[in-house]
Amino acid sequence: MVKQTVSQLNRQAKGAIRKFFGFSTSVGGAAAILGVAYFASRLLALVRDRLLATGFGPGPELDAYFAAFRIPDFIFNVLIFGAISSAFIPVFAGYLANKKKETADKVGSVVLTAGIILLIGVAGVAFVFAPELAPFIAPGFTDAQLKEVAELTRIMLLSPIFFGIGGIFGSVLHSHQRFVAYSVAPLLYNLGIIAGALVAPELGVKYLAWGVAAGAFLQMCIQVVAGLRTGFRFRPNLSIRHPGVRRIFWLMIPTTIGAAILQINFLVETVIASTLQAGSLAQFWLATSLSMVPVSVVGAAFATAVFPVLAKAASTHQTSLYVENLVTVIRKILFVIIPVSIAVMLLRAQIVRLVYGAGNFDFDDTRYVTSILGILAVSLFAQALVPLLSKAFYAIRNTRTPVIIAGVAMLVNVAVAIPASHYLGVVGLALAFSLASIVQVALLFFFLSSKVPAVEDRAMLSAITRITFASLASGAAIYGTLYGVAYLIEDIQSTQTVAFFAIQTVLAGLVGSGVYLMLTTAMKLPEARLLLVRARHPLDADD
Repeated sequence: MVKQTVSQLNRQAKGAIRKFFGFSTSVGGAAAILGVAYFASRLLALVRDRLLATGFGPGPELDAYFAAFRIPDFIFNVLIFGAISSAFIPVFAGYLANKKKETADKVGSVVLTAGIILLIGVAGVAFVFAPELAPFIAPGFTDAQLKEVAELTRIMLLSPIFFGIGGIFGSVLHSHQRFVAYSVAPLLYNLGIIAGALVAPELGVKYLAWGVAAGAFLQMCIQVVAGLRTGFRFRPNLSIRHPGVRRIFWLMIPTTIGAAILQINFLVETVIASTLQAGSLAQFWLATSLSMVPVSVVGAAFATAVFPVLAKAASTHQTSLYVENLVTVIRKILFVIIPVSIAVMLLRAQIVRLVYGAGNFDFDDTRYVTSILGILAVSLFAQALVPLLSKAFYAIRNTRTPVIIAGVAMLVNVAVAIPASHYLGVVGLALAFSLASIVQVALLFFFLSSKVPAVEDRAMLSAITRITFASLASGAAIYGTLYGVAYLIEDIQSTQTVAFFAIQTVLAGLVGSGVYLMLTTAMKLPEARLLLVRARHPLDADD
């Protein structure tokens, strides 16, 4: 009897593991899984950033830590991410769709082998010349800060190697539409940084960098294990003349340029921030981390989930299926992100104090981060749509257009950031970033609609109008609730306490959400109906 029970438990455990490492689902289900995972990841990221803000405070040490990311991030995003995000998945998924698994495995093996060699080589060169590169990254830093940037950079250079290997295996999972292990990987990355942040205030900022390397290693491990369970067989291979590899190479050239443009964008922001008052770089990235919560949970989740479907529909010439999925996902993203952006604008002070308001993070820091967050919130809809619209181009193997548009957006960002930061300080960086994001999404939408006219259909435009109206009404309800709560409880609860901010935020959020759902349901928006269905039957909803 005991043996049977143990055997049954073993089977259940193995089944759970198989399900975890081999979960496949539809676009709606995948987006739900990714959304939950991204939300959990962003929550961990906020825990991470709270530890950083309260342990160090926005200042020279934290500025050096954020600046040290620039070289490792540049290496990974330019050499690997551009390929796997736009070129590898359509080619690999195309072979799978046409029942050519052996060819897919061979192409994947070549990309992985070449990627490992390239990453180790470039990271090694950057390791040697880190002290010479640091002044180019942060010319406004002191000599002591530059020395710290170089030391932290050398430790973090392990992360692009781990991210590159994990990213390619993650793309294999993505192509198979298996998202659970893929979506858990960022959680492990943040746990590594959190571990470093817990000990860094006492032992030194370099332990933050070791936390980054450890987190990157953990996220690599889970994706490698899950990727191998799809049946992918890695055999070291450098047959770079293979037609599939050559196709990936030609497809990745524009997106690699696009990735370089984005990294140059970040580099310019870092350079400018380094010339402003101490702590400006940390304040900017702490505010950006908050704004990325809805962007990741909504925009990135849906873009990631729908990309293999769009790629497969495009490769099999199913234009109607491509258009249907794209338009549906645009509507779903806007249904969530527009009211959220208004809520963030109105609740920005409460959010900042609740997340960061302790330890070495004082009220001056709150004022700056709140101002930055408010400006970033204006462009949340654009930031959330950019990944999807870019991937919509990638799916039809048009990698040139989004790259050119990214270049235009970068020029707008730089052109506005330099004078704006001179007059507004770090807030000017946020203004430039928001404006550039809006320009980028407008151009992406314009050029995509010329290729896919159905993107501009009247039903979607009508839906956006109704969503905006309901969002504004929701914002009015949030605004009224904020002042109502303050009036009712200011005599019994200090307005500067965590409890007061929590009560305000929770009540205003609940009232605003209730008003929004009532109005969108009354206006018969299908996204509201689907949301209610998911809330009642989360496991059965699969749209």
